[in-house]
Amino acid sequence: MKRLTKNGLFIDFNKEYCATKEDILNSELFVDLIIRYINSLEKKNSECYNLLVKHFNSKDEFIKELINTFKLYLLFSFNDVVSLLNLEKEILLEFIEGFYNYYRKIERYSYLLIERNNNEVVKEYLNKDQKFNNLVLETYRRITENIKGEHYLVYRELNAGSNAGFVIEDKKINFKGIYSKLNNINFINLIVFHPPFIIYPKSTKREGVFKESKINPLNYLNSNSDFLCYPIYVGRFTAYCYFNIEFSSLGVSLANLFTPISKEQINNNPNIIFIYGIDNDEIKEPTYYKDSDLNIYVGATPFNEKMTYFGYMKKMLLTMHNLICIDREELPIHGAMVSIKFTNNKKTNIILVGDSGAGKSETLEALKKCLDSKISEMKVIFDDMGAIDNNLLAYGTETGAFVRMDDLDSGYAYKEIDRAIFMNPNKSNARVIIPVSSLKDILKGEKIDMILYANNYEDKHGVKIFCSYFEAIKVFKEGKRMSKATTSEKGIVTSYFANPFGPLQRREDVDLLLDKYFKKFFDRNIIIGEIYTHLGILDEEKSGPKKAAERLLNYIDKTY
Repeated sequence: MKRLTKNGLFIDFNKEYCATKEDILNSELFVDLIIRYINSLEKKNSECYNLLVKHFNSKDEFIKELINTFKLYLLFSFNDVVSLLNLEKEILLEFIEGFYNYYRKIERYSYLLIERNNNEVVKEYLNKDQKFNNLVLETYRRITENIKGEHYLVYRELNAGSNAGFVIEDKKINFKGIYSKLNNINFINLIVFHPPFIIYPKSTKREGVFKESKINPLNYLNSNSDFLCYPIYVGRFTAYCYFNIEFSSLGVSLANLFTPISKEQINNNPNIIFIYGIDNDEIKEPTYYKDSDLNIYVGATPFNEKMTYFGYMKKMLLTMHNLICIDREELPIHGAMVSIKFTNNKKTNIILVGDSGAGKSETLEALKKCLDSKISEMKVIFDDMGAIDNNLLAYGTETGAFVRMDDLDSGYAYKEIDRAIFMNPNKSNARVIIPVSSLKDILKGEKIDMILYANNYEDKHGVKIFCSYFEAIKVFKEGKRMSKATTSEKGIVTSYFANPFGPLQRREDVDLLLDKYFKKFFDRNIIIGEIYTHLGILDEEKSGPKKAAERLLNYIDKTY
């Protein structure tokens, strides 16, 4: 695996683990980082860099002397060191501080490759990762304090080692044929985060819809590329998600959204294979392929900057999940489902249907605020995508939520900072991924009491109940909403059954399923209607879902 990529660095604890401060300064990775930082200063025509380099005949000579000087400052004070750098301490401190900040802004991953996983291996990795973090801090502090000639008066215990890390198991899959290209890619067995985990992808929204390919995208995979595999459950189905290490921040973020598959459950028969970041001009957009012979869906995305948006990874996985459901004559739902137990012991299971930005997740979060007052317990069955089977039982797909920070109550996401993953918190469509449920809860199979379409654009209030199948099917099929900058769409838009992730691609099949299921809903006296979230109405993005949740609770209280 590469030590340095465009956006990150990878610290191999098998080969490059540093036990002392001197080990850090002697490591090839440290030298590579210094070179990359100096190149960035040279490109900016930095005054600090120009003052440093002017004493040397070449950049290589300068770098060698710079590292030797750092080693001396591990032991001696500024006045005790005679260096060819010949600088005032303020200039040297400015350079060191700039390099330290540059290093800390890089995505940093530590990893340990193992043959077999056990508790001792996990302890070994966690201990190494913690010691490495402390060692980097101590090295930075020792050098700067010796140059300054005094101790700091404020110490900040930052994550100076890795932002995240993983234990990689050398587990060999025995795929046949074209799938054998995947056999040498290692599986991630364990992921560790050091919160706050904040990443800054270049892309902030998703464009277009995913299309089916008649060619297996594995044909375009270069077997020499650097990939890792994170095996996960997408609802009831298994998915092997192979990601190019350039997209490691997205790959490890899956851990907050889906439940990983244990090593004992990994076999040669996944339901989904997903390759994220194929560097081949033949792959121009996200696509999927159905291998009917093996009954596997194979998804792929191209290797480009646009794919740095996490929504492509999440929605491609959910699209393939939905296609499997359609094959099984189950109804995939783009929406959110919650099981609510009230303080008077009444229980209601509610599904909110809607496309991106309709207000599904936001209304659920508003409902959570009613805990202890009217609600004694609330379980999220799914937050974005689910499915209803022939027995009218509902199942979820994700154990986490990928939500817009702008649509949450001010400060809510930061209350979850100890376990949240933040994406572009400084930009429009800033996102946070938060664990919300368990695999046991989303796979239990819940009966349905109420299905509501999340209407985010009409200035109406409360809940409207549909009296007929025809009235209901028209609203749900049309899938109208006000776009919320989560995609490239603008204004009032429509999407077939509010679900461009499978149903749109298989519209004829889903037309039959909708007819079948909605008639069943009315036959079983399941309440069908719409709820007005106001999420698409200016200045009501936060108050709208809150009022919708309150009115929904009042309706339930009167009805049940």
